[in-house]
Amino acid sequence: MNIKELPSHLKPREKLQKRGAHSLSDKELICIILGSGIRSAPVTLLADKIYSLFSKSTPVTLQNLMTIRGIGLAKATQLLAIYELQKRMATWNSESLPLTTAKQVFSQYKHLFLNTAKEELHVVLLNTQLEPITDEMIFRGTLDSITLHAREIFYSAISHSAHSLIVIHNHPSQSAQPSKADIIFTEQLVQIGEIIGIPVVDHMIFTKRDFWSYVESLKT
Repeated sequence: MNIKELPSHLKPREKLQKRGAHSLSDKELICIILGSGIRSAPVTLLADKIYSLFSKSTPVTLQNLMTIRGIGLAKATQLLAIYELQKRMATWNSESLPLTTAKQVFSQYKHLFLNTAKEELHVVLLNTQLEPITDEMIFRGTLDSITLHAREIFYSAISHSAHSLIVIHNHPSQSAQPSKADIIFTEQLVQIGEIIGIPVVDHMIFTKRDFWSYVESLKT
């Protein structure tokens, strides 16, 4: 249905003004961002297609947004910018909190992998209170050179005077279970951290909905 045909109290803009942004559905929020549709595709239809695209596990890009009839470069860049801002905002309110559980780490950093179809490894650098100093992507690809990646991880930690660190990488296959190479990599990282005095607090594997934690696996 075209938004113009809706009763006034059900139109997204009017609904937001009267009830607040929290009262709107995801699709209604997309309608407001878009503003309008085209003759052959009302804004509600465009919102449905965009919502479906963002719900999939594949990365959202300018190119696949622009495959939607009615979404040109201007609207595609606007949507992608808002999407990226939302991911970054996920950490703004909790950056100074100590990271004491794997669930907490997953909640704070899962956004890093929402828009990638490749395996990535990130390091979260911590101070003495287990508060994040910063996070950095160390590589994108596969774990084919453990020695190289370990050197880069600890170089980053030393450069930022980190007290300890957490290593995170994703499995695009959406299975959080570690491979034999993952376990070997983790054990070597832990040993190196002990030698140079920068403890590896945990190594975690993320999927979009789940995670594996090396530390938690040792408890079972």
